[in-house]
Amino acid sequence: MVYKDILFELYEAEGRKRLRVLSGQSIPVKHIRSSHADRDAFSEGNIFAADLCDHSSDKYYTFAYAGTTLAECFLAPNIHDERVKHKLSAAMTKEAEPVVSSAPSVFTAPAIPGDLQVDRELWRFLNATIKLGKYPLLLGPKGCGKSEVARRLAEANGMDFFEFDCGQAHKPKRQFIGGLINGDEGKTEIVRSQFFKAFISDKPTLIFLDELTRIPTVAANFMMTILSRNQSYIYSEDEGVRYEKGKDVVFIAAGNVGYSYVSTNRLDSAFEDRFVKCTVDYMPESSEIKLITSRVTGVGYSDAQVIVRAANLLRAAECKGTLSVSLSTRQVLDAAAYIPMGFTAKDVLMKVILTNYIISEEYEAAQGILQSM
Repeated sequence: MVYKDILFELYEAEGRKRLRVLSGQSIPVKHIRSSHADRDAFSEGNIFAADLCDHSSDKYYTFAYAGTTLAECFLAPNIHDERVKHKLSAAMTKEAEPVVSSAPSVFTAPAIPGDLQVDRELWRFLNATIKLGKYPLLLGPKGCGKSEVARRLAEANGMDFFEFDCGQAHKPKRQFIGGLINGDEGKTEIVRSQFFKAFISDKPTLIFLDELTRIPTVAANFMMTILSRNQSYIYSEDEGVRYEKGKDVVFIAAGNVGYSYVSTNRLDSAFEDRFVKCTVDYMPESSEIKLITSRVTGVGYSDAQVIVRAANLLRAAECKGTLSVSLSTRQVLDAAAYIPMGFTAKDVLMKVILTNYIISEEYEAAQGILQSM
């Protein structure tokens, strides 16, 4: 099978670098293959040289060189372009190591899921942190989307996802390892916890540690070896066995900060050092309006705008200390759900939004803040 010289360019689509055959070429796109695992890391402008063999041989080779705006895909005997011939001659006559541009590669994150409203740079940073095998700690107010971001990170990276509430870890041995039960014929058996199974998984796995700032001290001490990035393991005293973390298992955590959060703890500095901290806040007004109109069918832009502006006024008051209760994105979505049922935006503010301030005895204060709209 003989192919002519094929030119193709490197371009970006949906957050990933892809190859595109230039017009007038005689080979279908599906026939362009590359055995180079890091093709997406190459910079735009690299030359890609692929030795296209018969499909039955299943042998494809890739070399990369910087210095031009086009890439050339060709069958080795048919090199005619003097622009790259001298660069490739050595590779064509002997088995040479692939030559890659010395310029540092730029990390490309998976595309943001269509209905997820998240800052693009934050999304890229979190994906890079996961790629590096480090553990992000999302810090921010309640209901700003920390849990949703964690779930979508796992989804975007093809990882199994497990979520655990650290505030409930009062019996860490039972939660992180499991317990003993009397099995058949009176024999003692070990029942492994879900956390333990996720920890030793041989699949790419993201373990989400929610409410990390409410973790009991005894549980934080238990997790010191679990969260160690150098040598992560769980020691089972009942068996006298140490279990190592799965190779592709990564943690991500979330916690609340500030005086208004009940039962939050100051983390031990050694424990906190296990994580790479980053802040997450409520999304911009335009993004939250877009979230409402995309998630709640039948809500128009103007009604969504009224709800979001009310929520932002109340959140700003909480930040200033005027109110002790903030308003989560989840509560905003719950309120918007009444619009398609025939309730007006004003009804929603009075019957749904403001009722979140009854228990804290701040209903009248919150109502006064909304009167400025």
